Amino acid sequence: MEPSRDEKAMRLHDMLQEALKPMIDQLAKLEQEIKALQEGQEELRKMVAEKKNT
Repeated sequence: MEPSRDEKAMRLHDMLQEALKPMIDQLAKLEQEIKALQEGQEELRKMVAEKKNT
């Protein structure tokens, strides 16, 4: 018996999710790294501003 449209859609969804998971995980890591870099940059700005005020 031929799989229903819903079954085909679910299989396709599962395949796409499995295929994209490594990329999604990598993006999450990159987001964390960007956030850490932005926080570090902000710290440096504060340090430079304090240095200029002394």
